[in-house]
Amino acid sequence: MTDAISCPTDDEVLRAFNSYVTERAEAGVLFAKALSSLMFDGSTLMATFDPSSVGVDEEAFLAANPFDSLAKFMGTPVAFTDMEGQRLRQRVNTISATLRSGRDLGSVPVSSIYRAGTGQDWEPGK
Repeated sequence: MTDAISCPTDDEVLRAFNSYVTERAEAGVLFAKALSSLMFDGSTLMATFDPSSVGVDEEAFLAANPFDSLAKFMGTPVAFTDMEGQRLRQRVNTISATLRSGRDLGSVPVSSIYRAGTGQDWEPGK
């Protein structure tokens, strides 16, 4: 197996998602700017958002969200057939999102994120 498709460590998973969030925040994306923490337990990536950090209340923050769950926003790195997505899908099974207040924003399986990004059903190894 080549390095490009080797199984990523927990730190590599977090770095990949943090890199995505940083790039989106630098592009001015409100939801990326409001990410307050990112954790990975070996299969689930948990994103926590703090709307107050970007000067909005929870309801306004959620009303501006074009996704039915911010977990889908966070899923972009695993949504496509590129090498990074293939590599990350070896470890990440689910993406969950919450607000800093504890309000659950839902969870999305990576297979659903992949289907939305590619139009294909995900199979292990893809």
